[in-house]
Amino acid sequence: MRIYLKRRGKRVYLYGQESYRVPGRKSPKTRSWYIGPAEDAQEREDRALAVAERRASKIDEWQRKELGETAQERRDREAEEARFNPAKFLEETRSVSKSGSEPGRAQEKSPALSGASEANDVAGEPGVGQT
Repeated sequence: MRIYLKRRGKRVYLYGQESYRVPGRKSPKTRSWYIGPAEDAQEREDRALAVAERRASKIDEWQRKELGETAQERRDREAEEARFNPAKFLEETRSVSKSGSEPGRAQEKSPALSGASEANDVAGEPGVGQT
């Protein structure tokens, strides 16, 4: 995105401009939009940043809708995936299996699962394996 000044008479106005390629077309297409009157440099910069933030939020909405995630979310996810170390994972799983039991895992079947089939049998409803 570029910001440029346009003079109309004695007044100066700010415009934003963006170019993009279209397949099958030799020259790029250009979009421009009005930002506001040009005043002092700091106000112009603040206005341009506000416009850039609004356009970025529109781009983020489009990316979420079309691609399922924004570019920043994708970078974060890929960085997290890159930190995954398969060798360390295998080492941790091997050390757990050598010690005998995994932490947080029950040795027997879950009582919730076994209780559910008994409740069905008692109620006279067919359970797993019954017809």
